[in-house]
Amino acid sequence: MSTRKQRRKAARSGAQPVAEAADPKAVSPAPPPPPPPATPTNPAEERRAQRRMSVVGFALTGMLMAFLAGANQPVSVAESASPLIQAARIGSAVAVQAAELGRGLETGLIGLLVGASFGYSLFLRPSLMFMSWLGGGVGLVMGLATGITLVGGVGWTGGFLAVLLAAFKARTGDL
Repeated sequence: MSTRKQRRKAARSGAQPVAEAADPKAVSPAPPPPPPPATPTNPAEERRAQRRMSVVGFALTGMLMAFLAGANQPVSVAESASPLIQAARIGSAVAVQAAELGRGLETGLIGLLVGASFGYSLFLRPSLMFMSWLGGGVGLVMGLATGITLVGGVGWTGGFLAVLLAAFKARTGDL
């Protein structure tokens, strides 16, 4: 084995370092395993996976946002109430500790439907995407005109699907 002094001296003189003799008792490390062969990716499968992740992500985000917005509703008071009652209502909206879970679940379901359809429509042609949003929006407004939130969600889904089915029928010629 070379000593430290010999290595320093060789480094200063510019000589090539001398390889140390292999110790027969030393175990040489195993070579690293070869990398796995690269599998060719299928673009159609990648697109389906992206669409699935988009639908799930938008659906969960929409559901969470709608649930939180629906569950955190201030106490409703008639507008003709006295200013003292109106002030108490504003104070209760700031300090509300109880969540209205029924309303939150109802709006969460609509958020789930709207979010999932938005996530799906992101991978459509731009013209079809905007038409589906327009159809869904018209259905949502018509459904909410009844005053029942769930009917608005059904209206959104109906308007959205009507546009998609019309485009599918025009492309294939039949349903």
